[in-house]
Amino acid sequence: MEVIGDYANFVSTSNDAGAVGAATMGDAIYAFPVTSDNGYFMYYDKSVVTDPTSLEKIVEDCEAAGKGVYMEINSGWYQTAFFFATGCELTYDADSTGKFVKANVTYASDNGVKALKKMIELSKSPSFFNGSSISNATNPGAIIDGTWDSSAAKEVFGDNYACAKLPTFTVDGESFQFSGFGGFKLLGLKPQTDTNKAVVCLELAKYLSSAEVQLARYNEVGWGPSNMEAQADEAVKADEALSALAEQLAFTIPQGQYPNDYWTLATALGDDVIADKYDNASDEELMSVLEEFQATCESYAQ
Repeated sequence: MEVIGDYANFVSTSNDAGAVGAATMGDAIYAFPVTSDNGYFMYYDKSVVTDPTSLEKIVEDCEAAGKGVYMEINSGWYQTAFFFATGCELTYDADSTGKFVKANVTYASDNGVKALKKMIELSKSPSFFNGSSISNATNPGAIIDGTWDSSAAKEVFGDNYACAKLPTFTVDGESFQFSGFGGFKLLGLKPQTDTNKAVVCLELAKYLSSAEVQLARYNEVGWGPSNMEAQADEAVKADEALSALAEQLAFTIPQGQYPNDYWTLATALGDDVIADKYDNASDEELMSVLEEFQATCESYAQ
Protein backbone atom coordinates (compact mmCIF):
# COMPACT_ATOMS: atom_id res chain seq x y z
CA MET A 1 0.00 0.00 0.00
CA GLU A 2 1.08 3.60 -0.43
CA VAL A 3 3.19 5.05 2.36
CA ILE A 4 1.85 8.51 3.25
CA GLY A 5 2.19 11.34 5.76
CA ASP A 6 4.87 11.14 8.41
CA TYR A 7 5.79 7.64 7.28
CA ALA A 8 6.57 8.84 3.77
CA ASN A 9 8.62 11.66 5.28
CA PHE A 10 10.49 9.11 7.40
CA VAL A 11 11.36 7.07 4.30
CA SER A 12 12.44 10.05 2.21
CA THR A 13 14.55 11.76 4.87
CA SER A 14 16.11 8.73 6.57
CA ASN A 15 17.41 6.80 3.57
CA ASP A 16 19.88 7.42 0.77
CA ALA A 17 18.57 8.74 -2.54
CA GLY A 18 18.94 5.45 -4.40
CA ALA A 19 16.89 3.53 -1.86
CA VAL A 20 14.19 6.21 -1.81
CA GLY A 21 14.07 6.10 -5.61
CA ALA A 22 13.66 2.34 -5.56
CA ALA A 23 10.74 2.65 -3.12
CA THR A 24 9.02 5.31 -5.22
CA MET A 25 6.65 4.89 -8.16
CA GLY A 26 5.60 8.09 -9.83
CA ASP A 27 5.28 10.60 -7.01
CA ALA A 28 4.27 8.07 -4.35
CA ILE A 29 6.28 5.93 -1.93
CA TYR A 30 5.21 2.30 -1.67
CA ALA A 31 7.81 0.66 0.56
CA PHE A 32 10.28 1.09 3.40
CA PRO A 33 13.92 0.60 2.31
CA VAL A 34 15.82 -1.99 4.32
CA THR A 35 19.18 -2.24 2.53
CA SER A 36 21.33 -0.40 0.04
CA ASP A 37 23.80 -3.15 -0.82
CA ASN A 38 22.80 -4.97 -4.00
CA GLY A 39 25.06 -3.83 -6.79
CA TYR A 40 28.55 -4.40 -8.10
CA PHE A 41 31.94 -2.79 -7.76
CA MET A 42 35.54 -3.96 -8.09
CA TYR A 43 37.68 -6.19 -5.91
CA TYR A 44 41.33 -6.14 -6.87
CA ASP A 45 44.85 -7.18 -5.96
CA LYS A 46 46.59 -3.98 -4.91
CA SER A 47 50.01 -5.50 -5.56
CA VAL A 48 49.01 -5.80 -9.24
CA VAL A 49 46.60 -2.94 -9.98
CA THR A 50 48.36 0.39 -9.60
CA ASP A 51 45.46 2.61 -10.67
CA PRO A 52 41.96 1.23 -9.95
CA THR A 53 40.29 4.30 -11.45
CA SER A 54 41.10 3.44 -15.08
CA LEU A 55 39.95 0.30 -16.90
CA GLU A 56 42.72 0.69 -19.43
CA LYS A 57 45.35 0.82 -16.69
CA ILE A 58 43.78 -2.13 -14.86
CA VAL A 59 43.90 -4.23 -18.02
CA GLU A 60 47.47 -3.13 -18.72
CA ASP A 61 48.61 -4.06 -15.20
CA CYS A 62 46.85 -7.44 -15.26
CA GLU A 63 48.23 -8.29 -18.68
CA ALA A 64 51.74 -7.48 -17.48
CA ALA A 65 51.33 -9.60 -14.35
CA GLY A 66 49.60 -12.50 -16.08
CA LYS A 67 46.47 -11.92 -14.02
CA GLY A 68 42.82 -12.01 -15.00
CA VAL A 69 40.28 -9.20 -15.34
CA TYR A 70 36.84 -10.68 -14.67
CA MET A 71 33.53 -9.18 -15.74
CA GLU A 72 30.35 -11.01 -16.76
CA ILE A 73 29.61 -9.16 -19.98
CA ASN A 74 27.03 -11.70 -21.14
CA SER A 75 24.79 -10.84 -18.19
CA GLY A 76 22.05 -8.26 -18.69
CA TRP A 77 22.76 -7.06 -15.15
CA TYR A 78 26.47 -6.35 -15.54
CA GLN A 79 26.30 -5.44 -19.23
CA THR A 80 24.33 -2.27 -18.52
CA ALA A 81 27.45 -0.87 -16.83
CA PHE A 82 28.82 -0.08 -20.30
CA PHE A 83 25.67 1.26 -21.90
CA PHE A 84 24.39 3.35 -19.00
CA ALA A 85 27.91 4.80 -18.68
CA THR A 86 27.80 6.27 -22.17
CA GLY A 87 24.33 7.70 -21.62
CA CYS A 88 22.09 4.99 -23.05
CA GLU A 89 18.72 4.17 -21.54
CA LEU A 90 16.99 0.83 -21.09
CA THR A 91 13.91 0.86 -18.85
CA TYR A 92 10.33 -0.34 -19.06
CA ASP A 93 7.04 1.22 -18.00
CA ALA A 94 4.35 -1.09 -16.67
CA ASP A 95 0.66 -0.58 -15.95
CA SER A 96 -1.08 -1.38 -12.67
CA THR A 97 -1.38 -5.05 -13.65
CA GLY A 98 2.36 -5.38 -14.24
CA LYS A 99 2.04 -5.53 -18.02
CA PHE A 100 4.88 -3.83 -19.86
CA VAL A 101 3.39 -0.98 -21.87
CA LYS A 102 6.44 0.97 -23.01
CA ALA A 103 10.15 0.34 -23.61
CA ASN A 104 12.51 3.27 -23.18
CA VAL A 105 15.58 2.16 -25.12
CA THR A 106 18.35 4.21 -26.76
CA TYR A 107 21.00 1.55 -27.41
CA ALA A 108 20.78 2.12 -31.18
CA SER A 109 22.74 5.35 -30.98
CA ASP A 110 26.26 6.70 -31.20
CA ASN A 111 26.53 6.25 -27.44
CA GLY A 112 25.42 2.65 -27.77
CA VAL A 113 28.09 1.99 -30.37
CA LYS A 114 30.72 3.43 -28.01
CA ALA A 115 29.60 1.09 -25.24
CA LEU A 116 29.62 -1.95 -27.50
CA LYS A 117 33.07 -1.04 -28.83
CA LYS A 118 34.42 -1.01 -25.29
CA MET A 119 32.87 -4.39 -24.54
CA ILE A 120 34.58 -5.77 -27.63
CA GLU A 121 37.90 -4.17 -26.75
CA LEU A 122 37.83 -5.60 -23.23
CA SER A 123 36.90 -9.07 -24.45
CA LYS A 124 39.91 -9.10 -26.80
CA SER A 125 42.42 -8.60 -23.97
CA PRO A 126 44.31 -11.78 -23.05
CA SER A 127 43.62 -10.88 -19.42
CA PHE A 128 39.83 -10.92 -19.88
CA PHE A 129 37.68 -13.66 -18.38
CA ASN A 130 33.89 -13.68 -18.45
CA GLY A 131 32.70 -14.13 -14.88
CA SER A 132 31.54 -12.44 -11.70
CA SER A 133 32.21 -14.96 -8.92
CA ILE A 134 35.63 -14.73 -7.33
CA SER A 135 35.19 -18.22 -5.91
CA ASN A 136 35.28 -19.53 -9.50
CA ALA A 137 38.05 -17.21 -10.69
CA THR A 138 41.53 -18.44 -11.53
CA ASN A 139 44.44 -16.12 -10.76
CA PRO A 140 42.36 -12.89 -10.71
CA GLY A 141 43.90 -9.44 -10.60
CA ALA A 142 40.54 -7.64 -10.61
CA ILE A 143 36.91 -8.71 -10.66
CA ILE A 144 33.54 -6.98 -10.89
CA ASP A 145 31.53 -8.63 -8.11
CA GLY A 146 29.32 -7.80 -5.12
CA THR A 147 29.28 -7.64 -1.34
CA TRP A 148 28.10 -11.26 -1.13
CA ASP A 149 31.62 -12.33 -2.16
CA SER A 150 33.59 -10.12 0.22
CA SER A 151 34.76 -13.02 2.41
CA ALA A 152 35.88 -15.01 -0.62
CA ALA A 153 37.66 -11.96 -2.05
CA LYS A 154 39.56 -11.45 1.20
CA GLU A 155 40.62 -15.08 1.12
CA VAL A 156 41.80 -14.90 -2.50
CA PHE A 157 43.68 -11.60 -2.27
CA GLY A 158 44.88 -11.85 1.31
CA ASP A 159 46.97 -8.89 2.39
CA ASN A 160 46.56 -7.39 -1.09
CA TYR A 161 42.75 -7.25 -0.81
CA ALA A 162 41.29 -3.94 -1.97
CA CYS A 163 37.97 -2.56 -3.22
CA ALA A 164 36.95 0.38 -5.38
CA LYS A 165 34.02 1.74 -7.30
CA LEU A 166 34.01 0.75 -10.95
CA PRO A 167 36.64 2.55 -13.03
CA THR A 168 36.28 4.89 -15.95
CA PHE A 169 36.93 3.80 -19.51
CA THR A 170 37.84 5.62 -22.69
CA VAL A 171 36.33 5.25 -26.17
CA ASP A 172 37.37 7.37 -29.16
CA GLY A 173 39.13 9.78 -26.81
CA GLU A 174 36.09 10.27 -24.57
CA SER A 175 36.04 9.13 -20.94
CA PHE A 176 33.04 7.50 -19.24
CA GLN A 177 32.33 6.32 -15.70
CA PHE A 178 31.04 2.75 -15.51
CA SER A 179 27.41 2.75 -14.39
CA GLY A 180 24.91 -0.11 -14.08
CA PHE A 181 22.11 -1.23 -11.81
CA GLY A 182 21.70 -0.57 -8.11
CA GLY A 183 19.59 -2.92 -6.02
CA PHE A 184 17.81 -2.37 -2.72
CA LYS A 185 15.77 -4.55 -0.40
CA LEU A 186 12.38 -3.04 0.36
CA LEU A 187 9.66 -3.81 2.87
CA GLY A 188 6.19 -3.41 1.39
CA LEU A 189 2.82 -3.52 3.10
CA LYS A 190 -0.37 -5.30 2.13
CA PRO A 191 -3.26 -2.85 1.79
CA GLN A 192 -5.50 -2.75 4.88
CA THR A 193 -9.17 -1.82 5.15
CA ASP A 194 -8.93 -1.55 8.93
CA THR A 195 -7.31 1.77 9.85
CA ASN A 196 -5.93 0.49 13.14
CA LYS A 197 -4.30 -2.48 11.43
CA ALA A 198 -2.82 -0.15 8.83
CA VAL A 199 -1.23 1.99 11.54
CA VAL A 200 0.21 -1.07 13.29
CA CYS A 201 1.69 -2.30 9.99
CA LEU A 202 3.20 1.10 9.26
CA GLU A 203 4.71 1.38 12.74
CA LEU A 204 6.19 -2.11 12.47
CA ALA A 205 7.66 -1.36 9.03
CA LYS A 206 9.11 1.88 10.33
CA TYR A 207 10.76 0.04 13.21
CA LEU A 208 12.11 -2.80 11.04
CA SER A 209 13.64 -0.26 8.66
CA SER A 210 14.97 2.05 11.38
CA ALA A 211 18.63 2.87 11.92
CA GLU A 212 18.68 0.70 15.04
CA VAL A 213 17.42 -2.43 13.32
CA GLN A 214 19.38 -1.88 10.10
CA LEU A 215 22.57 -1.56 12.13
CA ALA A 216 21.73 -4.70 14.11
CA ARG A 217 21.09 -6.50 10.84
CA TYR A 218 24.45 -5.35 9.49
CA ASN A 219 26.23 -6.58 12.61
CA GLU A 220 24.49 -9.97 12.47
CA VAL A 221 24.39 -10.80 8.75
CA GLY A 222 26.33 -8.03 6.99
CA TRP A 223 23.45 -6.40 5.12
CA GLY A 224 24.37 -2.88 4.04
CA PRO A 225 22.08 -0.19 5.49
CA SER A 226 20.03 2.23 3.43
CA ASN A 227 19.38 4.36 6.51
CA MET A 228 21.85 7.22 6.51
CA GLU A 229 22.28 7.25 10.29
CA ALA A 230 23.23 3.58 10.18
CA GLN A 231 25.55 4.24 7.24
CA ALA A 232 27.41 6.74 9.42
CA ASP A 233 28.24 4.07 12.01
CA GLU A 234 32.00 3.55 12.30
CA ALA A 235 31.80 -0.20 11.65
CA VAL A 236 29.79 0.34 8.47
CA LYS A 237 32.11 3.08 7.25
CA ALA A 238 35.10 0.80 7.88
CA ASP A 239 33.60 -1.92 5.66
CA GLU A 240 35.65 -1.57 2.47
CA ALA A 241 33.23 -3.48 0.28
CA LEU A 242 30.19 -1.49 1.38
CA SER A 243 32.12 1.77 1.01
CA ALA A 244 33.11 0.91 -2.55
CA LEU A 245 29.55 -0.08 -3.39
CA ALA A 246 28.13 3.09 -1.83
CA GLU A 247 30.46 5.15 -4.01
CA GLN A 248 29.46 3.18 -7.11
CA LEU A 249 25.73 3.40 -6.42
CA ALA A 250 25.93 7.14 -7.04
CA PHE A 251 26.51 6.32 -10.72
CA THR A 252 23.76 3.71 -11.12
CA ILE A 253 20.01 3.56 -11.60
CA PRO A 254 17.67 1.49 -9.41
CA GLN A 255 16.85 -1.79 -11.12
CA GLY A 256 13.21 -1.86 -12.13
CA GLN A 257 11.15 -4.63 -13.71
CA TYR A 258 12.37 -6.15 -16.97
CA PRO A 259 10.82 -8.78 -19.25
CA ASN A 260 12.37 -12.22 -18.85
CA ASP A 261 13.26 -12.19 -22.53
CA TYR A 262 15.50 -9.15 -22.03
CA TRP A 263 17.94 -11.17 -19.93
CA THR A 264 18.15 -13.86 -22.61
CA LEU A 265 18.67 -11.23 -25.31
CA ALA A 266 21.47 -9.54 -23.36
CA THR A 267 23.18 -12.88 -22.82
CA ALA A 268 23.11 -13.51 -26.57
CA LEU A 269 24.70 -10.13 -27.28
CA GLY A 270 27.45 -10.77 -24.75
CA ASP A 271 28.02 -14.29 -26.05
CA ASP A 272 28.52 -12.91 -29.55
CA VAL A 273 31.09 -10.42 -28.25
CA ILE A 274 32.94 -13.15 -26.35
CA ALA A 275 32.89 -15.34 -29.47
CA ASP A 276 34.72 -12.55 -31.38
CA LYS A 277 31.79 -12.12 -33.76
CA TYR A 278 32.22 -8.33 -33.90
CA ASP A 279 35.99 -7.99 -33.57
CA ASN A 280 36.38 -6.45 -37.03
CA ALA A 281 32.97 -4.79 -37.30
CA SER A 282 32.67 -1.18 -38.42
CA ASP A 283 30.70 1.40 -36.44
CA GLU A 284 27.94 1.09 -39.04
CA GLU A 285 27.78 -2.67 -38.57
CA LEU A 286 27.69 -2.31 -34.81
CA MET A 287 24.86 0.18 -35.17
CA SER A 288 22.91 -2.43 -37.12
CA VAL A 289 23.47 -4.95 -34.32
CA LEU A 290 22.16 -2.46 -31.78
CA GLU A 291 19.20 -1.47 -33.95
CA GLU A 292 18.10 -5.10 -33.98
CA PHE A 293 18.74 -5.38 -30.22
CA GLN A 294 16.69 -2.25 -29.53
CA ALA A 295 13.82 -3.28 -31.78
CA THR A 296 13.65 -6.62 -30.00
CA CYS A 297 13.63 -4.91 -26.59
CA GLU A 298 10.81 -2.65 -27.76
CA SER A 299 8.82 -5.63 -29.00
CA TYR A 300 8.54 -6.93 -25.44
CA ALA A 301 6.25 -4.01 -24.57
CA GLN A 302 3.91 -4.25 -27.55
